[in-house]
Amino acid sequence: MRTIFFLLILFGFHHTFAQWNPNAGLIHSLAKKAKITVSSGNNANFLTDNNPNTYWESESPLPTRYLNNKQQNLLLNNNSFSISPTITIPLAYDGNTDTKSTIGNKSVSFKLSQPKNISWATIKINTPDLVTITIISNTKQTKFNFKKEENYQILSLELKPGDPISEIILTSDSPYELFELGLLYNNPIEFIDLDFIEPTTIGWISTRHFNGDGVTQIELLSSKDGQSWTPIAMLNPQATAMIPTLIQPQIKTRFIRIMFTLQPRPYQKAKLMEIAVYDRYGPFGAPKKAKPTNKSFAESMGVNSFWGWGYNVYSDLLNENQGPDLFIDIAKLVRNYHRIDWDIDNPQQTTHFAEKEYQTGNSGSQWMNWEREYANWEKSGYTIDAAITFDKTTFSDKVWKNTKKEAFDYGRSFAEYFVNKKKLISSIEIGNEPWDYDGEIYRKVLAGMSTGIKSMASQIKVLPCAVQAFDPGLDLNNYIAKYITASETKHLDGLNTHIYSYCFDSDGKRRAINPEDPRSEVWSMNNLIRFRDANMPGKVVAVTEFGFDSEGAGENCNHDECISELEQAMFGTRMALILYRLGAESMYWYYFANVDWQSMLHNRSGLTASYSGGFTPKLSFNAFKKLQEQLGEYFFYDVILENEQVFAYAFADRQGNIKKMVAWRPTSGNHNQLEWIDIPWKTSKIKAEYLISTESEIQQTPSYSVQINGIRIGLTGNPVIITLNE
Repeated sequence: MRTIFFLLILFGFHHTFAQWNPNAGLIHSLAKKAKITVSSGNNANFLTDNNPNTYWESESPLPTRYLNNKQQNLLLNNNSFSISPTITIPLAYDGNTDTKSTIGNKSVSFKLSQPKNISWATIKINTPDLVTITIISNTKQTKFNFKKEENYQILSLELKPGDPISEIILTSDSPYELFELGLLYNNPIEFIDLDFIEPTTIGWISTRHFNGDGVTQIELLSSKDGQSWTPIAMLNPQATAMIPTLIQPQIKTRFIRIMFTLQPRPYQKAKLMEIAVYDRYGPFGAPKKAKPTNKSFAESMGVNSFWGWGYNVYSDLLNENQGPDLFIDIAKLVRNYHRIDWDIDNPQQTTHFAEKEYQTGNSGSQWMNWEREYANWEKSGYTIDAAITFDKTTFSDKVWKNTKKEAFDYGRSFAEYFVNKKKLISSIEIGNEPWDYDGEIYRKVLAGMSTGIKSMASQIKVLPCAVQAFDPGLDLNNYIAKYITASETKHLDGLNTHIYSYCFDSDGKRRAINPEDPRSEVWSMNNLIRFRDANMPGKVVAVTEFGFDSEGAGENCNHDECISELEQAMFGTRMALILYRLGAESMYWYYFANVDWQSMLHNRSGLTASYSGGFTPKLSFNAFKKLQEQLGEYFFYDVILENEQVFAYAFADRQGNIKKMVAWRPTSGNHNQLEWIDIPWKTSKIKAEYLISTESEIQQTPSYSVQINGIRIGLTGNPVIITLNE
């Protein structure tokens, strides 16, 4: 009986782990299954290895490899030139430097059918006498001498391609052997072809294609037959990042070519680090059908903050309408970066949170009285999430010794005090962005701490650190498989991610883009949902950071990712609504206020100015406040429209009665431009108002008319709140 029981346990564990798919969120590149052909060079397999640091590199067309390429060596095309006097010397221009023809005439002319831009000439001769090479262009004659001391050498003549050449004359007083004469009449070309074997729908091509100054042009082309090519896009050879190129509308094709135009200089090569090909949804894939949420918008919307709310003192020392009181109308959830190094110097220490209740100072090791801070946040009306933060710089992965036990002890002590005794914390994250941690050590911390927390407070929501499930090779090193395996999920209640709507543009600079853009990482929610459904069904997905950097409230914003104050309000609220629609159980804006430093990434993501700016509200502050006022008690119900022209979502009360609608144009620019949109929704009367209040013309009351089977309304990039049957 014991043997059977043991086998059942063994089989049960095997069955559980066999079902775990660490890559369940991935959308695999179509290039993985394509047949790849390159013009030259090795390591074509590196093009799709998901490692942007490996690369294919071509051979160099110059100084001599171009000679046997009919598209580059003019003299391989017999109809492009004539020889005078008429003599038969085919081996002298056959592209092979080892074959030869004997020239007995004193002068031989190669006359081009029409002047050509020749950038490079190659010649190999064996002669007992001097051979003069005269190159005749539209404007001048240039002479070169081939001396007998140079016999059997392959000489290259670099020419000015902007001066078209019409004739080349070889002159000598003695017979000689001409091994090769070649003329480069186009800039050298190298290419990579992807054959998908059958017609395939293409809407997105990502490439890492930095080549520097030696490559003048990179072009994407498509073909249905591999013979006739249609241009798709031009790529910038100077861009260093992985660049996504959208093909809109998407096309159906069998072949994709990446063609490199090289400068005509010796030993210049082309290279490509990585290529990935997808349909129009890219690496994020299509979203699943929308489902009604089980938490209201007010129960889902949060804001990130920290001890003291920018004042550097306990928040209970602040005045009314400062700190937590100022932001309670924006969000009912708050997330705190709970630094573990403010609790203990190393994991071997025992944490006694209760002893700190009576500490009043704010300096020195382990000085923090978190209970005092959290109690004031709860008093303001917040539901509190504690993100236990640690990374190599503040709490190295090397300090853990008996990792699981030490993490268990900390988690148990934390939950015993903050959850059971004080009842202050509603959710706990084990790590914020510990992406520099050794993966195995983090997983032990996760397993131990989550077990310790649940041993004291089974009701509390426990989440892992922020991860993503769409790209194993992402430079951030935050792919989910590194941090979570099946064995750590027993005491987890869901997944956690940080999403920012940034994208590398064609010049390789990272920019903020509107959240509806297919390239926006907003849609990486799709990957986490797929991973969750495959491996952790029934668990939640939380977005604990999202936001945009902007100017406003008297503070500048001048780094690459900055957008305008109005765009922060528009993009931010639209992004929150999309995340909510995609299934985020909670979403926390980063950050409550600007940081009191110079303009740099995330320092201008506040809903208000910084401490120095007096925490003056930005447009985004008022926009989120109004969003709470209008939608706080309601639940996302369904997508009405979601396309390139309009996004429109329906919201219902707790009984499932649809009461509100939010609609906007998914603008990336020209946000004030109004277009009339028909929303298919039958209603008797409505009330419509813009979400964002400014002094611009878009703040007039939205124009609309209620028709028999729908609403006809003028929309801009500013979301419109529509109250139905009013």
